[in-house]
Amino acid sequence: MNDTSKNPIRKLYKVPASVILISGILLTALLFKGLLMFADRGDLFMVILMAVAISAVAFILTKIIRLEMEQKIK
Repeated sequence: MNDTSKNPIRKLYKVPASVILISGILLTALLFKGLLMFADRGDLFMVILMAVAISAVAFILTKIIRLEMEQKIK
């Protein structure tokens, strides 16, 4: 097995970066909408959970972009 099959983020290289960014922005917007909805209801646990989900999406997006930039440099 090579490194590409071990790392699931590397499988996203076949998808253009613009598609990944647009889908990440849409997913983050939906998560923010949910966060605001739960904040209006006063559900602290779900607000914290949504904030963690938003940060996880942001982390994955930055990791994908960084790995793609490294591939372009090589």
